[in-house]
Amino acid sequence: MRNIIFITFISLFLYFNFSSAKDLEIHFFYTSFCPYCLKEKNFLEKLEKEYLVKVHYYNLYNNDNLEILKRFFKEYKVEEKYFGLVP
Repeated sequence: MRNIIFITFISLFLYFNFSSAKDLEIHFFYTSFCPYCLKEKNFLEKLEKEYLVKVHYYNLYNNDNLEILKRFFKEYKVEEKYFGLVP
């Protein structure tokens, strides 16, 4: 299996259920050493409290979360050349 290097924050996936705004869910994949990820995480924590948005946090140092990210890539047909990097 090839090595995956995660630079800056990895991915932010939004799932919209158009029945109402309260059904908004954000799936946030991050690494704890990334300063951009930490800023984004702080922002999302505030957003979650202020707007009652559900945020799912996935630290990619956990292999289970890495597998979840891979399933997201597959489900949303993300090209493999974009795996693990933020342009």
